[in-house]
Amino acid sequence: MKKQNIKRLTVVCAITLMVFITGCGLETGSAKQVKAFEGKQVQEVVIKTEGQNISVRPSSSQEVKVSIDADKEVPMDLNGGVLSIELGSSSNFINFKNSTLHVELPSQAYRKLSLITASGQITGEELRADELQLSTDSGDIKINGYDGSQITGEVAAGSIDLKNVNGNIVLNNDTGNIKISHNGKIGKESVIRTETGSVDFAFENKPASLQLDVSTESGSIKSSLTSPEDIIPKGAGSRLNAVIGSEDGGVPLLTIRSSSGSINLK
Repeated sequence: MKKQNIKRLTVVCAITLMVFITGCGLETGSAKQVKAFEGKQVQEVVIKTEGQNISVRPSSSQEVKVSIDADKEVPMDLNGGVLSIELGSSSNFINFKNSTLHVELPSQAYRKLSLITASGQITGEELRADELQLSTDSGDIKINGYDGSQITGEVAAGSIDLKNVNGNIVLNNDTGNIKISHNGKIGKESVIRTETGSVDFAFENKPASLQLDVSTESGSIKSSLTSPEDIIPKGAGSRLNAVIGSEDGGVPLLTIRSSSGSINLK
């Protein structure tokens, strides 16, 4: 009798544990609900999440496709050419994994793409939009391919990695490194600031003309774009003011500031 009671108790505990794990979001076989819109109907995309990651990739069709790594309904609205997607907390209970919101976009130029999350990662590939807005309080941003006029980004704690991008870049990062690979088609004025972190800015193609205004409060500056003599000490940090190429006409301005980190230009 005693052994039977122990066996029953063991079974009950096992079932309770399975229910607990399922409620905590550890399931791996969740169904994925996909919603689709005709690409021609969408000119702007606004995505806001709390704890979910955001992934934006090219679509293999002419449809905008939206899905999430869970059997959940994704709240969204298409109005006046603006597709708005907003997700709240992943769970009202304990959640051991961050779901990822997947958005697939047809290859067309959008007016604006806004990717905003409170505590998730943001990844994007081959994005095309006049303006790209990126924001996360706690999480990394990784973009591989952007064609447009301007990237704006706000990060409280996390790294920013932009590859194969063009246009103006305006970034503010409180705590984290910034790495940028730019194709050289830079706009009139780009500003990059980080409080605690380093900045690596590499041009895939050297711009025909560019004005540099670069400084650190306590960190070094290295530049293969200018002469070593252009870098001078400034307190505990360094400063670089120089013009690359021709000064005829309007020269684009690149401003980089780091409070406690190094800056590398090439």
